[in-house]
Amino acid sequence: MATATKTIRGGSAGGKLVSIASWCVAVWTTQEFLQPLVGSESAAGAALVLWAALMQAVFTWGESPIWKAQGSWWNYGVLVLDVITNVGGLYFFVTKIDDTDSWRAFNEGLSTTGSLNPLAALALSIVLGVMIAAAPEYLWRKG
Repeated sequence: MATATKTIRGGSAGGKLVSIASWCVAVWTTQEFLQPLVGSESAAGAALVLWAALMQAVFTWGESPIWKAQGSWWNYGVLVLDVITNVGGLYFFVTKIDDTDSWRAFNEGLSTTGSLNPLAALALSIVLGVMIAAAPEYLWRKG
């Protein structure tokens, strides 16, 4: 008796959903970057999120050729701007990582003390910023 088998691709729909979620994280970091520029907490409403989404859409469009190995200087300039906004949205949170229970657990478990060095926080923010810039398209194409 022959049975039909269905080929399941590795997370095609799931990859697209994760891609969309990672793009939303990029919008959030951009919004966090913009918030101090507008000055008031009340400006954190829908208009600021829309501006962040618009900026992120331009960044995604401008960076797209890079991820296809066809980028020019202009595309890399857009990537730098995207990473800068991501770093601006992440740095405050990264510098607070030593206030978390996870940091305390590692410090106690490794018998160390101390807080996160600001240069290390900047480096971590940059690495995360690049990952956030690259993740949506990578996951979309992979999924």
